[in-house]
Amino acid sequence: MNNQIFRIKKDDTFPPLKIQIKEKDYLGSETGINLSALTSVTFSMVGSCDENKIYNENATIVCREDGVVQYDWSVGDTDTADTFYGEFKFYFSGYSKPTQFSVPSFNGIKIDVFDNLKNV
Repeated sequence: MNNQIFRIKKDDTFPPLKIQIKEKDYLGSETGINLSALTSVTFSMVGSCDENKIYNENATIVCREDGVVQYDWSVGDTDTADTFYGEFKFYFSGYSKPTQFSVPSFNGIKIDVFDNLKNV
């Protein structure tokens, strides 16, 4: 997840923002984290002035075994050309207290929404 940048054109709703949560084993090999105990996942995105553009909207679990989730853009999510930062929040059950963690754990996923070409 380090230094990940997602680019999309203004007003586009495809492709979705898809990530895989990985961990390293003792030999340094990366594998997807098993999300079997995951109860839900949300996505939030803030603009350059820290205003909420998207806040705790439901995201999709694509593959629990390999740690893959995605956020499907809705109309209005990308209506402003700017740089945004997003994060996924994971909620788990089966523990003595509610458990959650955010990805990425530092800063956010950089999301560049580019303006469309202008007619000349």
